[in-house]
Amino acid sequence: MLVTAFVAAQLAGTLELLDTTRVDARWTYPLTNDIVFVPRHEEVVIAGDASTIPLARMALQSPHLRLTMTYAPNITAPDFELPEPVQVLQTLIAAATLREREVTVTLQESAAYGQLNTTYLYGGGGASGATQGLPTQMMTGTGAAETGGSATGGATTSGTTPAIPATITYRSTLTTALMTARLSRRYIVTVSGGYQASGGLEASDRAYVPLQYGPFGLASLFYRLSAHDSVGATANAIETTTYGACPPPLTGNAPPITAICRTESLTSILQANVRHAFSAQTNLTAGAGVGVAIAPAQVEIEPGVVPEDLEILPYAAVTVLHRFNELDSLLLTTQLGPVIDSRLGLPDERVQALLRLTEAVTDRITMLATGSIMQSVPVISDPYPITALNASIESRTRIDRQLTVVLGISGLWQSQAGYGDVGSLVAYAGVIGRLPMIKF
Repeated sequence: MLVTAFVAAQLAGTLELLDTTRVDARWTYPLTNDIVFVPRHEEVVIAGDASTIPLARMALQSPHLRLTMTYAPNITAPDFELPEPVQVLQTLIAAATLREREVTVTLQESAAYGQLNTTYLYGGGGASGATQGLPTQMMTGTGAAETGGSATGGATTSGTTPAIPATITYRSTLTTALMTARLSRRYIVTVSGGYQASGGLEASDRAYVPLQYGPFGLASLFYRLSAHDSVGATANAIETTTYGACPPPLTGNAPPITAICRTESLTSILQANVRHAFSAQTNLTAGAGVGVAIAPAQVEIEPGVVPEDLEILPYAAVTVLHRFNELDSLLLTTQLGPVIDSRLGLPDERVQALLRLTEAVTDRITMLATGSIMQSVPVISDPYPITALNASIESRTRIDRQLTVVLGISGLWQSQAGYGDVGSLVAYAGVIGRLPMIKF
């Protein structure tokens, strides 16, 4: 206790309190009560959602140490025109960063627990905010992360949309350790690793959102050629165990929803990287290499054992970032590489691309536009290829230092063999309110 008080006494602290409240109108296809294994109604439905996300973030800092903790419960009233129960998804993130002259070490733990309805994953960016705080991993490595990735360096788990709407109890955790060391004026080494787990809590929940868990690790070495150029190499691996409902057959009768499958997959990527700064505003990061994917030849109901397949796959990633000024920027990132499907647990070669534009229209109004695509590439035999499109545009009007008004629209369309099509269009309005920062 005395040690804690002594350490705290050496740290300067800040406390941020804010809240984001939104309401939306959601057009969803197919009907939310359709079941994935039966014929769906060819209709588009309209629903209304409301959500509020209060957030508290505390930071303690000294010249060498920074501690942060963030807590944000997501309180959602889905389909408020119907007597649906309120859902609460709680998120907690804690991080510690230690900086010395040549070494930086960061430890971070994030966790989420609560009620989740997979219907609201359809409207990426919608007001329901069901994905807030979920530590999904996508487009990492040399590419920029769109959905909050981790230090896995290209070995990723894709956050595909579960196809069966249901309210479940969801939990997730992501533990990450990262160390960056400057060996000399030209050499920089990065080592990271951790463990992730996410999915339904009980067996009935995992029938809709499978449980995925496993460790990951990364090591990279970069050499600075000049003030504008550097080259390097990165090696990483991620092992994932998927435990949940068996995938639907492409032909024949579907298995019962209670049938449980377990799949273990391993992906690893070795890549060479190059970074180039064209100017103070524009820089390019690119990587190319090979990926290795090890997975069962087929998914089988427990406790069956099937032989494993070894696949050698191409990997490439390019990211271009241009900053027009301090507020405006354009980001383009693309990636081709192995991805572990979040529903099947099987590796799949996919191309992913993201375009994001941020522009300050006036001193008070900022526009944000985002578009992304994900497509399976037939490099390996994949019985469940996927195509996904996502786009959104949002305006943020700053009324004063404490109040911002948000207006936006977002849409998603996804098609995967065996699971059919899902899509949505969400129009939303919201208010972000924050109290003045408290310093202590």
